[in-house]
Amino acid sequence: MKNPFVLLVLSSFLLNAFCREVTILDCEREQPDLTLFQADKNGQEYDYPLQREQTLLQIRYFPKRATHFEFFFHKRFQLPEFSRARFRVKIDLPEAAKLSRFSLRLRDRDNEIFQFPCPLEKGKAGVQTLLFDVSAEPGIKTWGAGDKGNGKIDFPAVLHGFAGDFQRGVKGEGRIGIATVTMELHDDVANEEPLELSVETGGPFHLLTPESGKVPKLRFFNRRKELLTANVSWSLRNVMGLSLGKGAQQLSLAPGKFTEQLLPVPQQFGVYYVDVTIRPEDGKGSEYRRTIQFAKLVPAGPTAGFPRGFRFGVCDHPERYPLDEQKKMALAAALCGVKTFRCDISWQTMQPRPDRLVFRSFDRIAADYSEQGIELQPIFSFVPSWAVDRSKKLLEPGFKGGWGCPRGDAVREFAAKFVARYRNKFHYIEIWNEPDLLIFARFSGDDYVELLKNAFQAIRQAAPEVKVMTAGFTRLPGRGRITSDPDVMTKTIRDGKGYYDIFSYHGHGMFWGFANGVLGFQRLQKQYGNVTPFYATETAVSAVNIGELLQAETLFKKLIFAWAHGAVGYNWYNLRNKGNDLRNSEHNYGMLTHDFQPKAVYVTYNMLSGTFRDGRFLNEVPLNEKALGYFFKGRDGAILLPLWKEERNSKNPTFLFKGISGKAERIDLFGNVSNVPVREGVVLAEAGEHPAVYRFPGMKKPPEAAGELFRNDFSWTIYPGRKQEFRGMLRNPFPAPRRFTLKLELPEGIRCEAERVSVTLAGNATRELRFPLCSENEFATKLGVPLQADLQIETIGLKQKLRYPVSCSSAFPSFGFSSRPNFTADRADAVKILVPSEPTSAHLVWRGPEDLSFKVWGAYRGDTLCLKVEVRDDVHFQPFTDAAKQPDGDYVHLFLKLPDQSGYWELGMAKAEKSRPQVHCRQLPPAFAGRRKEIEQAMKIEFSRDDKRKVSHYSLEIPRKSIALSPQCAETGFLFNIKVADNDGEGRESLTCLSTDFWDAAQAFPVHKQ
Repeated sequence: MKNPFVLLVLSSFLLNAFCREVTILDCEREQPDLTLFQADKNGQEYDYPLQREQTLLQIRYFPKRATHFEFFFHKRFQLPEFSRARFRVKIDLPEAAKLSRFSLRLRDRDNEIFQFPCPLEKGKAGVQTLLFDVSAEPGIKTWGAGDKGNGKIDFPAVLHGFAGDFQRGVKGEGRIGIATVTMELHDDVANEEPLELSVETGGPFHLLTPESGKVPKLRFFNRRKELLTANVSWSLRNVMGLSLGKGAQQLSLAPGKFTEQLLPVPQQFGVYYVDVTIRPEDGKGSEYRRTIQFAKLVPAGPTAGFPRGFRFGVCDHPERYPLDEQKKMALAAALCGVKTFRCDISWQTMQPRPDRLVFRSFDRIAADYSEQGIELQPIFSFVPSWAVDRSKKLLEPGFKGGWGCPRGDAVREFAAKFVARYRNKFHYIEIWNEPDLLIFARFSGDDYVELLKNAFQAIRQAAPEVKVMTAGFTRLPGRGRITSDPDVMTKTIRDGKGYYDIFSYHGHGMFWGFANGVLGFQRLQKQYGNVTPFYATETAVSAVNIGELLQAETLFKKLIFAWAHGAVGYNWYNLRNKGNDLRNSEHNYGMLTHDFQPKAVYVTYNMLSGTFRDGRFLNEVPLNEKALGYFFKGRDGAILLPLWKEERNSKNPTFLFKGISGKAERIDLFGNVSNVPVREGVVLAEAGEHPAVYRFPGMKKPPEAAGELFRNDFSWTIYPGRKQEFRGMLRNPFPAPRRFTLKLELPEGIRCEAERVSVTLAGNATRELRFPLCSENEFATKLGVPLQADLQIETIGLKQKLRYPVSCSSAFPSFGFSSRPNFTADRADAVKILVPSEPTSAHLVWRGPEDLSFKVWGAYRGDTLCLKVEVRDDVHFQPFTDAAKQPDGDYVHLFLKLPDQSGYWELGMAKAEKSRPQVHCRQLPPAFAGRRKEIEQAMKIEFSRDDKRKVSHYSLEIPRKSIALSPQCAETGFLFNIKVADNDGEGRESLTCLSTDFWDAAQAFPVHKQ
């Protein structure tokens, strides 16, 4: 394998201020599928012929049968953001073009369509370039966005398509060929941001390696055509927010020149952010801020040969980018250890007509990734219009877009030809993509199984060594916003047995949603007797709302969990961000930014692939459900233990491992290695706040898991003024007796009668220890000020501090609501996204507290429990009056668990249009089952909506007697939780809850009467 750093002289990725032309479409490079409006009715068609030694998109039409043609591309041709731009469209007009006008069409983020016409000179034929000067605020008539239309191009925007008006009174056939579309950004963009910033590391993609000995440099490049003077300040931080340095300077740069500022060299591997503030001094432009980033790592690749064992993969769409960027993408994937690249076949482009096969684009992709030692994992999908089976009914007639089901004969013929050509480039092929979504499959689950069988039979005959995978399913069976057949997964498992080798699953989003999905489809496999390995072929989470660190942690957890539960591979989605909008979830899944800057997830991927490549899963480690850990065997024989916590009552549950014969190491998220003390063969493995890997080199078998050092289930929720007891089980991991000293350090306002305890334990023995606690009546936690209790444990050769987050039982006053809410949920970690990860749902993904958040107040008024919920929601939508359906609209769920009752209460509140607000007992303790109606009628609910502030107010009065809440129980306290559902009119899009599991009493919150 060649040294990748020979390739780093791919040049700096600076854009030249004086050459800002961007290629949007080049039909020589790609032949995108499109939809011609009423093509059959009007006798219009398109193809991609070779004319004058150049491939063109050719539109053929008959002016006598219509007044015009119009079409839109299926592909999203992303446009750079601009205020003014000039588009150049290179066309080829025959003498009989029969067109009077040709129009460019753009589409913005709200689907608002803008048309820019260009009159054509009558009789002028041949190759020519049409110019379209476009402003982001063109002030023209638009359509397509409904109420969101504002006549302004709101980015991100795309090239939508073209239209042509026919000359009047002409006969015969007309044609036009389109070769390329480029755009030139005007200089006002450079004036708005005159300095182009980058971090130069001496390596590609802003990667700094220890071997290079380079010092990172902050480069300032003047994009103007005139002198630039500015004051610049910068600060350097890591992903945890720790500052590593800062500086300021005055710049004076001639046009097209640059200068550089040395940055501190980070000591550890990781991703680093340079926050820059620019204040132009010449009055041309206002102050602005930008963040650029770089990473320090040891590249895990490229490595020679296709993958063995578990596949470390990534997804992307290189065909959507210029050729030079396609090669950069392949190298970027190889450097971080990617060995499998999942990409579309794009059947509709590869075989635009039954008698024509175009392999150029896929040949280039195959060559680029093979050169880097990366195997392809193609997706058989996207049927050309001629191959659609017209006898099969399209689902959801009102739905715009989506793909029809291909004919069986066309599937068999094309699949055989494809695998025959590329069989040495891949070993796994996926049949279709996300058939549970209408955007990809407007056909039934039965049709999909038929498609799968046809593809399997053709591929197995043409290339027996190729493993056939099902399409990747987005979720477990059920109906969602754009669900096709809600039972397609079940039908595939049940009826597709013997027609695939590997099951494919996606499950975008946070870790536990993915994990529950995996466990769910594996239950279905067992139910129908069709258990196969699976491949997590496309799964990730966007960095929007959660940030880059949690995105990296999600990769770690998902990949390890998938592998440990039978996956043969894992593909992150995707290699680079799709765009630059930091609030658009679809733009922020990548491991690199859109302009190739490394994100935290890129460095974590590099660590995982470098550490686990060619490894082997051994077994899960039992960890009392407080953490997840798994043993693997590394390629060098070392035992590997990826470990992370899954409980909220401790910041670092610590586990004992015995029988370690050599040394032990800990590898953090980014590949930093630290030694772990080994005493008499014993190691303390801490499941800290971030996932990590423990490594035990030279061991033939895994160490023995010996439980927790100090096991306890205390929640550290303090009830002010009451006596409580912190107790747990201390374990001596050594064979001989040991004396342990324990010291409890408490926040102000909490006391312990015996904060320091010494105890002797026999070898391998355990003992329960108790720490009586008492808190002051006025004890309370302060908003934004976290409290922590520490338990220091020491013995000969062992020292560990256990950290516990301290919270306080929330007080419901007896004198009415307080000014401060008892509970607030306005952060991303409280939100569960319900819509699938695909472009048409991007506008429904939670974008911040203004989209959905809530505050809750509780109080007592005499013998009545009063609750007030303030929901901030941009759109209130509750179309259902049927109580059973109301949870699918805007809805508030309440959970109450009283200590002396079996079971729990779940109450639901809703306000449907043109009806009174309603409260329903969705769940009652068994003793109250026959009194549902009576209890509901005893409660009083009110609702109001402030449309200006976008806030809904719910208030609920619950007579204590109706739920048997005694005065003593009210003062002692009970458990409370709340969950709010959001529907803006296109189906349930998200849930916001105070805990991960709304119905789990262990995750509920104690409240008491004050």
